Amino acid sequence: MIISLSQLKFSNANINHNFNKIIQNLEKFYQSDIIIFPELFLIGYLPADLLFQYKHTVNLKINELKSIIKKKKLTDKIFILGAPLYKDNKIYNSAFIFFNNKIYNYNKIFLPNYGVFDEKRYFHQGDNFIIIKVCNQKRLNKFKLKDFNIAVLICEDIWDDFSPVYFLKYKYNILVFIVINASPFEIDKQSKRLNILKTKANQTNSFFIYVNNLGLFDDVIFDGNSLVIDNKGNIINNLTPFKEEIFHFDLSYYLINSNHNYNKFSQSDLKKIFKNKTKDYLNFYKNFTTKFVDFEIKIDSNKLKIKINNDYSINNSMKNSPNDGNYFNSNHLEDEKYEIIYNALVFSIREYFSNSGFNKAVIGLSGGIDSAVCLVLAKKAIDNVIPIIMPTKFNKQSSINDAIKLCNNLNINYFIININDFYFNLRNILLKGFNFSDDFDLADENLQARIRAIILMYYANKNNALVIATSNKSEVSMGYFTLYGDSIGSIAPLKDLYKFQVYGLANYINKKYDNIIPIEIIQKEPSAELRENQKDEDDIPKYYVLDKVLYYHLEKKLDYNQIKNILKNQNIDLTKDLYLNIMNRIYKNEYKRYQTPLGFKISEFSFTKERRVPILNSFTSDLLCI
Repeated sequence: MIISLSQLKFSNANINHNFNKIIQNLEKFYQSDIIIFPELFLIGYLPADLLFQYKHTVNLKINELKSIIKKKKLTDKIFILGAPLYKDNKIYNSAFIFFNNKIYNYNKIFLPNYGVFDEKRYFHQGDNFIIIKVCNQKRLNKFKLKDFNIAVLICEDIWDDFSPVYFLKYKYNILVFIVINASPFEIDKQSKRLNILKTKANQTNSFFIYVNNLGLFDDVIFDGNSLVIDNKGNIINNLTPFKEEIFHFDLSYYLINSNHNYNKFSQSDLKKIFKNKTKDYLNFYKNFTTKFVDFEIKIDSNKLKIKINNDYSINNSMKNSPNDGNYFNSNHLEDEKYEIIYNALVFSIREYFSNSGFNKAVIGLSGGIDSAVCLVLAKKAIDNVIPIIMPTKFNKQSSINDAIKLCNNLNINYFIININDFYFNLRNILLKGFNFSDDFDLADENLQARIRAIILMYYANKNNALVIATSNKSEVSMGYFTLYGDSIGSIAPLKDLYKFQVYGLANYINKKYDNIIPIEIIQKEPSAELRENQKDEDDIPKYYVLDKVLYYHLEKKLDYNQIKNILKNQNIDLTKDLYLNIMNRIYKNEYKRYQTPLGFKISEFSFTKERRVPILNSFTSDLLCI
């Protein structure tokens, strides 16, 4: 029995593109029995309010796919496709199951409404199951290949505490769970997925076929990383992250060679898991309806004498999935994690440009580490990127030299537009026109950044290009950037990376590409170079302290005493005044963050869909429980 996992790249809210991708790959499934596409693949995850406009188009495409399957004589195969179901003036997040010229629907039960998810705004909860009853040909009896059941679930259905996995195992003795997913990328997400799949596989003695989306929903990345897990929690295969891939898995070979136990789940097994909530759990599903799809395996029994080859052997290591550990351990976020971050950001930049219809980028290059890393990422993602170096007298010649050296290393043409005279002439005009004193202050620093923004936007408009902003998460958290200045752009690739991660990524890039970023850029002290001898730590706390406080506050939601105790163990004394200063900076800069470019989510918490703090708020640090 060949089950095909289709980890194909979707284009969000582009039904024709996604539909055509299905059709273009049909020729690859003639030897398959079950073909699986991810959650909401037909429309992409997630078109948001455009869902309300798609009813007619979705229905047309579903019927067209049904006709094409029939025309190509593929009706004896099961196709599972994620798409919205429009029924009785409701929308369901549904798995369309095509078989024998009929369509069955399993509708997602648990609708996530946390983090980046907002599914309850659009979808209604499902209350049905579809069970595929797999019948084996009699001539396969000599291989002791018994009949078995397959259930189809959708993403959150396996994560929720009341997951239907256990009910389905108890009621229908499910051997294989097919799970279609739109599971967003985070640095450690694959290990979390594996943990939940391994746990459920071991608890239920069942196989899990986990097919995840690949693509981009604005700032939300879908990394693929689809999995086949056996009944003992071993990885049979882990598809390559950030890459289109179709994997054909022969379940029959595996069952025959593994002497699988077909024992049913008992109520005592349920009680071990749910304890005093077992009754509530069973009551939750008592009114669910179930439809059965009878499917017969048609195999040449002679082929079953072939021993399992390497394609189906157990692989106990995940691709690009780091081990958990202390987030700030020097060995933790090293090559393996930075490889994931690098691949995620290059993939996201490429997808953003591809789906927005642009193929050129422009970036302000300062000779600092943030713009250097952004330039490398952009170059590797879309190739066609132009850096512009825009110095004033406050920029050290060494910074200009470093920027030029990086461009030469990347073999990129660049422009140098010296804005010194422009800046001081404009400043004099403004001082005179407004009758301001000649004191040099923040407004004079920001004016430089805003002149640079004008130049970048002018070049971008002239060349039909997009501007890439270079701010990192540490700066964005503290409001340490110039609104309408260095924050302008369509995307900010480093927006969800703390400063220490930017350095780690730069070091990884240099290992990967033979020191392509000049070492002087990595070793120099961070500075915006907007005034004489400026250093970042003149205006914000030292990054090695700041990043830790931000991480434990934003990502881990810890309070002052918890963070203080953690940092104490690292020989860092976090004073109350410093903590409150950081908190005040975070919360008073909501209005600035709301006007920053989109940044790709790679962490547990990002400043995008996950943060819902009002711009107009009276929050002050004295409201914190300390």
